[in-house]
Amino acid sequence: SSYKIKPVRVYCGHFTTSLNGDGFSITLLNATQAGGDEVLELLDAPTDAPAWNSHFTSWDPKRKDEEIFVKATPFHYDNAKSNKKVNPDSYIRILKSGMKAVLEVESELTHYDTITGDGDCGETLASGANAILKAIADKSLETEDIVQSLVQITDIVESNMGGTSGGLYSIFISSLAHSLRHSNDDGSMQEALKQALNSLFKYTRARIGDRTIIDTLQPFIDTFYDTNGDFAKAKHAARIGAESTKNMKAKFGRASYVDEKELRREGGLPDPGALGLYAIIEGFYDGYSSK
Repeated sequence: SSYKIKPVRVYCGHFTTSLNGDGFSITLLNATQAGGDEVLELLDAPTDAPAWNSHFTSWDPKRKDEEIFVKATPFHYDNAKSNKKVNPDSYIRILKSGMKAVLEVESELTHYDTITGDGDCGETLASGANAILKAIADKSLETEDIVQSLVQITDIVESNMGGTSGGLYSIFISSLAHSLRHSNDDGSMQEALKQALNSLFKYTRARIGDRTIIDTLQPFIDTFYDTNGDFAKAKHAARIGAESTKNMKAKFGRASYVDEKELRREGGLPDPGALGLYAIIEGFYDGYSSK
């Protein structure tokens, strides 16, 4: 009642889970946001799927929709103008270079992720990259106020990238925008990146050595911070971090269930997420260096 949640369907049991896993999980679906009565009809529809729980009519079929659904409250990011301005031409060049770079390695990421994960890493990153490139092309993306631009990119990523990586990218970019908005010194980017990483760590237990994007992201940010913004050295650290995942045992995601022999194929398979992030960083650097 404190959160004004009105449960209208409750399912209890095993569903799309590791049956030998420890602990439990709770998932909440906002029926109002997800489609109202249409989504409830889909949940109630007959199915022979063995993993779906049996259906029990435990609600009052005469309840009115207005008693079930609440008026949706739109969520808005803080997208007010900031004083963090960038050169639009340079910003577009760097951003496009990063997005095109990850598109170039999409098939490679898919290959690695097909062996070590769900096979969708390349497609997920490509979806986000193409959406950002589209926003640049149709001039809907802010390109002078970097804070406003990052807020828009957060929304684009949330709408076009699924899975864990989409969530991590969204959290990090949103945190970066927030940190930049409230910074007031010349080293704002170094400090903002550091703060964004710390914010991300509140939402993931992954750390260096766990075979995730953190193995690329943290070395990049730490080096960028310690060298007072030396992009070349930070990129080099990111590359070493991404390549180091070839010899790591996965601790998160589907890769943690894959036989280690599979991870040692082809001389060692890098983590697709870490490799994809490095491709973006390298693309950013190429765009930055071509000024």
